[in-house]
Amino acid sequence: METHNKKSCKKHLNFLVLLPHRDSQKLIEDYRQELFSKGFLGAYSFPIAAPLAILSRPLIIEEIKKISAETRKLTLQNEGKITAKAPGIVHCPDTELFSNLAFFGTSLDISFNEILTPINDKITYIFPEPVICAALSEGDKLPKAPAIEPFSFRAAQLANLAIRPLESGLAPAASATNYSFEWRLSKGAWIPKYMDTKV
Repeated sequence: METHNKKSCKKHLNFLVLLPHRDSQKLIEDYRQELFSKGFLGAYSFPIAAPLAILSRPLIIEEIKKISAETRKLTLQNEGKITAKAPGIVHCPDTELFSNLAFFGTSLDISFNEILTPINDKITYIFPEPVICAALSEGDKLPKAPAIEPFSFRAAQLANLAIRPLESGLAPAASATNYSFEWRLSKGAWIPKYMDTKV
């Protein structure tokens, strides 16, 4: 759990997220340091992960493993790789706790809609495009972003993420303006190795 020296709200929002391997996370970590230096104040307000869906309640590990296996199948035509492309932005639908939030980062060349839609009723919203979040933003209010070179990875895991605003962010629904959040990641499930599923 990321912690801050402020009181947190008891309520939280559940996500299913994709976390790239630590080597790729290092690339995003360097990128978000650059973003922060250029005025992206929300560069440290969300883990280095791509939000895939909003959940009414966390998925159990067996459900996450099933989605991970299906994710590997989506990559087989690209030699098991997921490619992070040019910077992109995806909006989070307004909820009781979060309003006008957007995720800015590197967009991925993969769509999860097909494999997430039939899973179960825990999934309440599927993001139209997965973006590895390098910074939270309020709507489209972004300074000019520096470039980042595309990169690819085969290793990644899926996990539940619970995130909540700190008490200072409730007004009445937290916007990204003060960028004060804390989060908890569940035990994840790695996408099966490419060689194990190659056809």
